[in-house]
Amino acid sequence: LYCVYVACFSLADVWGGVVADVIELLGGFIGGIGGGFLWTAQGAYFAQSSKAYAMILHKKHGGSLEEAEKSVTSSFGGIFAFIYLAEEVLLRLLSTVLIDELDVSWGFVFAVYTVIAIGATFGVLWIHDYDANNQPEEEENEEKATSLDKITVALKLLIEDPKMKYMLGLNAVFGMAAAFLNTYVNGQVVHTVFGNDTPVGSL
Repeated sequence: LYCVYVACFSLADVWGGVVADVIELLGGFIGGIGGGFLWTAQGAYFAQSSKAYAMILHKKHGGSLEEAEKSVTSSFGGIFAFIYLAEEVLLRLLSTVLIDELDVSWGFVFAVYTVIAIGATFGVLWIHDYDANNQPEEEENEEKATSLDKITVALKLLIEDPKMKYMLGLNAVFGMAAAFLNTYVNGQVVHTVFGNDTPVGSL
């Protein structure tokens, strides 16, 4: 869903006009839902990763397991924040470089972002699968989850968990609001102040 969200902005640049507005709103709606799945799943995976690594440290060095979990969670949180924000800054700067130096369109910039997003999505297929590796011995020989199962796990959660449908509204509104704010500030304020859209990424 997040890949579709990014791709919508590339399509909006190609079409223009009222169609572009519709595509951007649709993309914001889809991105909000996708972001809700992504961040919820990421939080659960982060917690499980921290717990597993804390257990390793506890077995190796002894001490309190609770303290080890707190230390690992803090450390992993710092590493994640650094990588996440560093990538965000670099990709924002990339847009300025592409537009200013190579004179490409915003549609091309978002197409590049879409390719990166799709690559990251396929990268998920190679992350450590804690559920598969923590099965009881009698279940070890069961057939492993397919790639399709991994990709559609969020959709299955939406269908099977009755609480999930109540979370969609907030996620969808967030996606639309974020798209509106970025579009207005970057499209109107930056252009008025600087006279062009080149500094958008660096800002």
